[in-house]
Amino acid sequence: MNKLKILLLTISLQLISIGFSFAYCNFEIAGMGSNINDLKAKVPSLYIPIGTDNQLTEIKIPAHKICGDPLYKDFTILYEYINSKLVRIRLIDRDVVVNHLENLNYHFGESKQKNNISYGVNYYYWDLSFREAFLNIETSPSGEIIMASVEIMISDYANQIREYMPEDE
Repeated sequence: MNKLKILLLTISLQLISIGFSFAYCNFEIAGMGSNINDLKAKVPSLYIPIGTDNQLTEIKIPAHKICGDPLYKDFTILYEYINSKLVRIRLIDRDVVVNHLENLNYHFGESKQKNNISYGVNYYYWDLSFREAFLNIETSPSGEIIMASVEIMISDYANQIREYMPEDE
C-alpha cells in the first residue's frame, strides 16, 4: 500500500511538471560571424544558393526545422549573410503562441532595456559581447499580443549592410 502511494505521488509530480515545462528554442544555431556552411551542417536538408560569396544572402528556414516544439511551426526564421558570414537572424511571429521574452531571457539573461507599456509596442534589448538582440511585442488595447519580432545581429551590422544598400540621391 505504501509503495502504491509513492508510485502515485511520483506519477502525479511528473504530470504536474510536464504542465510547467517550457520549450526553449535557440535561433542562433550557427554563431554570428560563422560561415554559411555551418548552418548547412545544422540543417542538412537546407538549400543554399550557389555563389553566395561577396554578396548579401538571405536563407529562410521554417522554425520547426530548428525548434523541436510544435509551437514553433507557424513562422520562418531568416538568416542573413554578408560574404558568407552570418550577420543577422530575424523572425516575425504573427500568430504568437510562443513566449519569446521568456525564450530570449533563458538564452541571453535578463534584457538590458525594457519599454513595458499597457499596449502598443513593448521593446526589449540585450547587449551581448559582439552581438545584440532585440524583441518587439505589439499588443492591442485589450492586452492581446498581435505580433512579435526577434532580431539577433552582429554589433557592426549597420556598417556592414550599408555596403549593400543603394546610395540615397
